[in-house]
Amino acid sequence: MLLMLPAGAACAVPLSVFGPAPAVLSEPVRVYQAGVDDAPPSDLAALQDWQRRHRSLENVDMRGGRFWLVTQFRHDASDSDWVVALANTFYAHADLYLLGSDGSVQRRSSGIDETAEFMLHGGRSVRIEAGVEYAIVIAVDTPFFTSLPRIDVQTRSDYQRRVIDESVLALVALGGLTALGTFILFIGIWIRDRSYLLYAGQALALAIGWAFYFNLPYGWLGIEDARWNFTPWFFLLTFFHASFCVRFLNLRQQSRRLALLGRGIAIAALAALPICFLLPAWSHIAATLLVGSVVLFAVVAATHALAHGVRKARFFLAGYLAVLLPGLLILPANLGLMPDLLDNTDLLTLLGNSVEAMLLGFALADHVRLIERAREEFRQGMQDALQQASTDSLTGLGNRFAFNLALEEFLTRQNDGRERRRLLVAMIDVDGLKRINDSEGHSRGDALIRSIGHGLAHISHRNLRCFRLGGDEFAVLTTGDESAREQLVRQLDSLDRNLKQKGFPVAGISHGVCAGPDASVHVSAGDLAELLRAADRRMYDAKAHRRRNPPRNLHSVS
Repeated sequence: MLLMLPAGAACAVPLSVFGPAPAVLSEPVRVYQAGVDDAPPSDLAALQDWQRRHRSLENVDMRGGRFWLVTQFRHDASDSDWVVALANTFYAHADLYLLGSDGSVQRRSSGIDETAEFMLHGGRSVRIEAGVEYAIVIAVDTPFFTSLPRIDVQTRSDYQRRVIDESVLALVALGGLTALGTFILFIGIWIRDRSYLLYAGQALALAIGWAFYFNLPYGWLGIEDARWNFTPWFFLLTFFHASFCVRFLNLRQQSRRLALLGRGIAIAALAALPICFLLPAWSHIAATLLVGSVVLFAVVAATHALAHGVRKARFFLAGYLAVLLPGLLILPANLGLMPDLLDNTDLLTLLGNSVEAMLLGFALADHVRLIERAREEFRQGMQDALQQASTDSLTGLGNRFAFNLALEEFLTRQNDGRERRRLLVAMIDVDGLKRINDSEGHSRGDALIRSIGHGLAHISHRNLRCFRLGGDEFAVLTTGDESAREQLVRQLDSLDRNLKQKGFPVAGISHGVCAGPDASVHVSAGDLAELLRAADRRMYDAKAHRRRNPPRNLHSVS
């Protein structure tokens, strides 16, 4: 800001950004103190004597009051339709007098209590003839100024072009802020997230505050009291800004000092709110300092959070940088430290606020994306944990927990109508495992278990699921009719024979296969328990039969 002061002091005419530049005045604007009953000069000839009777000031007091602004203008163009505007600042009421060397006197009034001739602008149409010397005398009465006031003189056509450019940009920005704030408000209410509510309050406070700044509520709602202006909304804006920063960036976990500073700014904004009505002359200066402090705080907090790995601070920091850059131009001018470098830094700041709101919306969306990613990672982790908890580490088959879940799933699907198939259960026990462990070692026994698991997993049977229940016990679940049951028995017998071919001559499997009730019958948990007991009995019958007929007999009971 200090570096820009010399440039601002040397800048007699601000850079025009949003439309045609105003005409160059014949002399700089002079400021005089105005009394309560002061009258303007009667004509141009009386101007010099009138000026001698009034106390000249270096400039207006930013805390407002009554002042006279005087300058002179002359042109040689053919156009006589012109507009004179008290520009670049908020004011309550202004009376404009145009005194011509031809003896003409024109009077116009503008302000929050007057109907606007141009949308969002206080300019007034006048007749300015070529070759005639004019004095422009403006009496302004206001509770405060937002920048050092400027007198703009433009042809009506140029002024209308500028009005269109600036009004469209302002209305689009205000509409975007309102729509975004309202949308996020409903989301915050719906999901009960305070971050969204604070952001919505911030966006809506911005929209309402800037609407007052550009005089929208005065003309549309008929408000004529200057005490109802934009400053209270900027105090609320500071409160929402600071609170949103603390909560969204998790500053209580990231930095206790920054969290305390943010809460202090929020509390100070609410505590200072009565200034707007009790000391209106100081309200804009206080609002400027508060807004400047919270924007700087937000940039520092976001930079700190980003440096500590808070990824959602990316868009957050970009948003506040978008408003900090025009803020560096507008804040010194708001305090009267320098003239504005641009013709409408207020509109530039509003556009910066709109970009900020959009980027903060992106930050919230990015926050949602990160939450969803974390939820998906958690869900995947839970699935992996469940998979590990339900998988036998030695064979890769389901364990007893997975077996019980599969039975419950079948029971649910059967009884709600999704499953109308007959359940087949095979209970399997390994023969010769202890002998192999004792004679050849447990690693060889593990190889036998893996070989059986591999063989079960490759049985070609529809809807077949295999499980290792523990130790030397296995189970198979599938569905089908009597032919399917017989096919499963043959495949298990084949697996038993193949174990000898794989180098396990003393090993084998004993199994019992049972079919559940008919698919049309309602199945209960008791029915499943009885089915498992029946399969167990058949398996033990098969094991006893194997002991009685050791080498080459059938090892199953079906």
